[in-house]
Amino acid sequence: NLTTGGTYYYKVTATDNTNRSTAKTGNSQTGTFGTVTISASSPDSWTTSKTITVTGVTTGANLQYQLGSTTGTWTNITSGGTFSLTSNTTIYARLYDGKNATSPVSLTITKIDTAVPTVTLGTLTKTTKSITIPITATDSQSKIKSVACVYGTSTSYGSTGTVTGSESAGYSCTISSLSAGTAYYYKVTATDNTNRTTSKTGSATTTS
Repeated sequence: NLTTGGTYYYKVTATDNTNRSTAKTGNSQTGTFGTVTISASSPDSWTTSKTITVTGVTTGANLQYQLGSTTGTWTNITSGGTFSLTSNTTIYARLYDGKNATSPVSLTITKIDTAVPTVTLGTLTKTTKSITIPITATDSQSKIKSVACVYGTSTSYGSTGTVTGSESAGYSCTISSLSAGTAYYYKVTATDNTNRTTSKTGSATTTS
């Protein structure tokens, strides 16, 4: 049970069957642990997953990591080894030589988006030539990047409505230059900042 970076003195004695002996002495220093680092791909950007890289000098020691706490089972990894995360957590890493371990270093991951946008369509406003659709689109994590609205006289759509507004104030899609007394189908799609999407569809008939 030696300590890392310690100097130890030793003596080796050989004795023959007439009890004559020869001794040799020396000293040696145990190794020291290197630095452990943890890094993540795109750490400051919202993504749906991140690649984690763990590095450390592993001569005479195992490089290990653990997710969420330091009280569970440590997993060995080669220096420069990677693994993928799809949820936010804290990663801990250390060097362990079988008896001694470094104090764990840690990296907390906070920008993995596990949510999809939520879309709610409000009560329509219709005239002979237009349809206006109130839209509530939110995303609890990476937030809404865009809202789009397409429409047509069938579910093939084919035309694009005009969307205005914001996530905080709400959106609105205006479909104009329509024919009176005609049924139109529409689809509203919200996209968040990790490109996850949610769509809502409906139909309405302009007034005669």
